[in-house]
Amino acid sequence: RIGYDLSPVRTFNGINYFACDTRTLAEDCADLAICSEVLEHIPEDNLVIANLSRTLRQGGRVFLSTLNKNTSSDKSAQDRRRGHVRRYGPELQIAMEAAGFRTLNFYAFRSNHYYRCNRNFQTYDIKQDIEQGVKSASGWIYFGEKAK
Repeated sequence: RIGYDLSPVRTFNGINYFACDTRTLAEDCADLAICSEVLEHIPEDNLVIANLSRTLRQGGRVFLSTLNKNTSSDKSAQDRRRGHVRRYGPELQIAMEAAGFRTLNFYAFRSNHYYRCNRNFQTYDIKQDIEQGVKSASGWIYFGEKAK
């Protein structure tokens, strides 16, 4: 259980993390890649997606979360302040599949229901979150498996 990050926390949830630019990892060396709230900051996101595919073994899994471009309000000023270069829609699934992933699940999340729960996860229901639809969701979850 080893993790890599540009600025790692030494140990988290029983995983030992090391400083590493994942572009330097060998091909087919990982069983799982987690890319959470990162992709929206990278100008050449296609290179990150290709690198995820390159480093995962066949059957390896990828978990990805990112921002939803279909929000009901204008977030462009906030995005600039936070270093976001883009938001995503259903085209993210297409890009992942073009890179050799088979989609296991893809859905919008963090809807108005999520924010109304105000971190009280006893009242949170993921089904309600998903049912509220793409317009009110602030993000996307992609879970896939390397197929090629």
